[in-house]
Amino acid sequence: MTELEELIADVISAVGGLRLPVDAVFFESGVTSVMLPAVHEEIRRRTGRDFPITAFFGHPTIRSLAAYLDRPLAAPEPLNDRPQGLAAARRNLRAQLMQRKG
Repeated sequence: MTELEELIADVISAVGGLRLPVDAVFFESGVTSVMLPAVHEEIRRRTGRDFPITAFFGHPTIRSLAAYLDRPLAAPEPLNDRPQGLAAARRNLRAQLMQRKG
């Protein structure tokens, strides 16, 4: 288990009391939509990486989520101290994507 996989597993365990294997599908293994925002926020806080909550649906296991977060594209700027509105977040994302395209 990688360090990032272990971190994700620890967060899920702390928030939901579940100990999941790295290849278990979150939503088939007891992770609920009620606990997902807390899991998402804690992973963001511990890693300093901002990523969309929808990443849990596209990468539904500890292993696949860790691989997603480990990619350079998934390592955006550190979290801001204050929350942004959805429109501002979209503008920032669009600007980041345009910079990467060159």
